[in-house]
Amino acid sequence: MDVVKKNSYMSITIHYIDERFNLYARTLHVKPVEEASHTAEMVLEEFSKGLAMFKVMADMYQQIIVVSDSGSNCCGANGISSAFYWLACLDHKLATMLTTVVNKTTKMENGVRSKPFYRYKDVQHMLPLFMLINACKKLVEYCKCANLQSQLSKTLKQENATRWNSLLRYLLNIEEMYDKFMSLLQMKDKLNKLNDISRALLKELIVFLAPFQQATLTLEKFKYPTLHKVVWWRHVILGHLRLVLSDVVDEDGNVTTTKDFDSIKAIKGIMLPLL
Repeated sequence: MDVVKKNSYMSITIHYIDERFNLYARTLHVKPVEEASHTAEMVLEEFSKGLAMFKVMADMYQQIIVVSDSGSNCCGANGISSAFYWLACLDHKLATMLTTVVNKTTKMENGVRSKPFYRYKDVQHMLPLFMLINACKKLVEYCKCANLQSQLSKTLKQENATRWNSLLRYLLNIEEMYDKFMSLLQMKDKLNKLNDISRALLKELIVFLAPFQQATLTLEKFKYPTLHKVVWWRHVILGHLRLVLSDVVDEDGNVTTTKDFDSIKAIKGIMLPLL
């Protein structure tokens, strides 16, 4: 079973097999949660109530494996893991790893905001990457405010913190229409909107993010088993996070793999130990 808490709702889905080993996935319900404080105890109570609506009682809990995000209110000692066998959702793990690093996550301690997550790493080389992401966001915002959407061949995407891989999708959006953006901005004398968007780094960041989306899409399948694919994707992403320090040339002299940008090296250095 999966339990996903979002805002003031809890959705519960069930995955099971029949006697012929056919796999099924069903959404039991999306349950409103009234309490403001989503503690581990409260999440367990609401989850148990949700199951009880379908006559799934405590004497059946040993037959259930719960998969959820790794928030303390889901995996805390007094929460779901105290009553059920619990597993972390690996897609949530990948998404959290990316957003924690790429969004320069900070935290509040005694009313003081900490330095970004990468404070012990190569900040100097990370800055072009963050400038690129911020410039892309501002470009999308400008195009929407200036009503330029109708002159573009595709709908502009924006990053959504609650949707996996949304950063990759909107960066792809910008790269695919880069020439059109340049033409439109030139007519409006706004080419400066592209000053911090290095197209080469944009392409490299897209290449870097792509395997994480592939892994997410593979591991989130509802109608097919995915447990056996975890080791493979861990192997793929570990290899993907290894530094490429020089161009790789084949026997014919063709460059098959280009060396990493300094920004990509820096982000790999942060993410490899996290994985």
